[in-house]
Parts: sequence; structure tokens; C-alpha cells
Amino acid sequence: MRVISGKFKGKRLFSPIGNDVRPTSDMVKESIFAMIQFDIAGAVFVDLFAGSGAMGIEAVSRGAREVIFCDSSRKSVELIKKNAAFVGFDDEDAYSIIEGDHRSALKKLKGKRADFIFLDPPYKDKPLEEILSLCESESVIAEDGLVIYEHLYRDKIAVANSGFEIKKSKKYGSIGVEVIGRK
Repeated sequence: MRVISGKFKGKRLFSPIGNDVRPTSDMVKESIFAMIQFDIAGAVFVDLFAGSGAMGIEAVSRGAREVIFCDSSRKSVELIKKNAAFVGFDDEDAYSIIEGDHRSALKKLKGKRADFIFLDPPYKDKPLEEILSLCESESVIAEDGLVIYEHLYRDKIAVANSGFEIKKSKKYGSIGVEVIGRK
């Protein structure tokens, strides 16, 4: 697991121990950032199920103005801190960590207006509809903001009962990635 591009390019991140956290593969990470490459500079990026923090660190490396890491696991929060220190986050790299589940994190982010919210929840969980609803009710996402959702491709994704729509859909082996924005 490494930082692919930007000011921290090539830095190898500490990986989680065990099977509780499943980091996004470099191939999927590269594809996601290729989709948003022209909009990441100066953006606010929320890594909602942050795990190791790799996606948020990649966002800062590529020019995001601020990243908010959110995770419910104390071990993951410690790993995020370790990785942020290792790559060399400094005072100019605005970041914060919220320890708690996705519901409490989104409520704490009320009014934040993030440009990107990245979701890679445990595959057994299916929180997308609830998260989209909370993003709307808590005003967490900017008007032209995007939700990027990584999931098992076989799990069909529907957002019809929300004010959002799928803008892009990609498949990488068994992994699906949806880019979701307002209608």
C-alpha cells in the first residue's frame, strides 16, 4: 500500500493487521483519482470508513485542501495518525479525525459542504441510502459534491429514492465503484 501520486508519491503506508480493514487496491485508487483529478486541488475530502487513511492521504498528496478521516475503530484511528505522521503531514495539510460510526461522523460534519465523500464500508454493510440521506439532511456535501462508493460489484446499487443519481459506474474485477452526485 503506497501513495501513488503527488507530494507524498512513493511513500509506503503502514497496513492494518488482520482482516478487519480492507484497503482499497492501488489499481482502484488510481482509477478513482483519475476520475476526479481535475477537481481534487483545493477540495474538502471526507474518507468516511477510513481504515488506514490511504484514500485521504492520497487526496492530500494530490492537492486536497482538507481531509476528514472518519472511522469507528480505535485501531484504525491510531493507524491513520501513524500514516499521516509517516508521510509528513504538516501544518499546511489540514486534516482531522472523527472517531465514531458513519452516522455520528456525518452529524458532526453538519454544514461542512465536502466536495468528495469516499465510502468503502465493510462489504457486509449496505449503508449507501442512509448515508445519502444523512448527507442531504446534515448539509455535509457541496451542491456539486460527489460521493464515491466502493463495493462488491455483484451488489446492485440503487439511489432512486434520493436526490442523487449515479454519474459514473466502473468495474475492477469483483469491485464496483459508483460516482454519485445530485440530480
